[in-house]
Amino acid sequence: MFLKPSIEFCGHAEEALNFYKEIFNGEVDHLFRYGEEPGNPQSKNLDKKHKQMLVNARIYGQT
Repeated sequence: MFLKPSIEFCGHAEEALNFYKEIFNGEVDHLFRYGEEPGNPQSKNLDKKHKQMLVNARIYGQT
């Protein structure tokens, strides 16, 4: 069985990502920020802070 949990962090996702990466001795293999969203015309209207916020990230833990 393969488990894929999903957690939301309301503005603190990058801090949480780094914490879990360290705890699970993992690697980030996918990281997507609001400012990198392809095809979204609204992304150009975001301020610098919001462009850098994470939309989605994935960590693979080492076993």
